[in-house]
Amino acid sequence: MSGQTFNANQGWKVERSITVGHIVAACAFIAAGFTAYSTTSNDIQRNAQSIAHMEQRLNDQAEYAKAVRSEFQGEIALLRRDFNSEIKVVNAKLDRLIERELKR
Repeated sequence: MSGQTFNANQGWKVERSITVGHIVAACAFIAAGFTAYSTTSNDIQRNAQSIAHMEQRLNDQAEYAKAVRSEFQGEIALLRRDFNSEIKVVNAKLDRLIERELKR
């Protein structure tokens, strides 16, 4: 332990000088911090863009589903009208058949 001595009466004594190694290590930590911050910032920006893109796709799909549902509802209404008119025709034919059979 260079620069450090132990005196039983006073506790640990530490040399208070800053070496070149301390300065280099501090600069390395600062550079690593900036790099980590930059990388994290870029990742956050990419994630935000990805989320915005997914939200747009979800909105587009919702609009498409609404349009398809509206189209199907229109087709169902047409089919229901056609079915009702055909039932009325069949009902009229059955009424005529029943009347003809009752007259016999």
